[in-house]
Amino acid sequence: METNFKESNFKMTPPIKDYLEKKIIMLDKFIDPNDDSARLDAEIGKSVGGQHSGEIFRTEFNLHVGGDFYRAEAEAIDSYASIDEAIDDLFRQVRKDRKKRFDLLKRGGRKVKRMLRRGFGRGE
Repeated sequence: METNFKESNFKMTPPIKDYLEKKIIMLDKFIDPNDDSARLDAEIGKSVGGQHSGEIFRTEFNLHVGGDFYRAEAEAIDSYASIDEAIDDLFRQVRKDRKKRFDLLKRGGRKVKRMLRRGFGRGE
């Protein structure tokens, strides 16, 4: 999977980059290893909030896999927390889509099995 990192108003330190890469590696179980078109764009940035909020870290992921597009975004006071929130949201989206596809496949298999049991052309 191709991975692109972008920084906005923020210099990514080596520990943060290692943490981010460790989290991204967990996505490989959802992606076909033969799919060369898989791409993840990750953006981490820092913005200054109002007088009482201080610094706010923002993480955004855009995942392109096999013609599908997933997007997750999170804001938090800590950069690690924003990464965790965004990656959890991305996992949730990918798992939901994967489960939906598997359920549709099972439903189609049930219909075929039912047709084979009843036989073709019996009028039922």
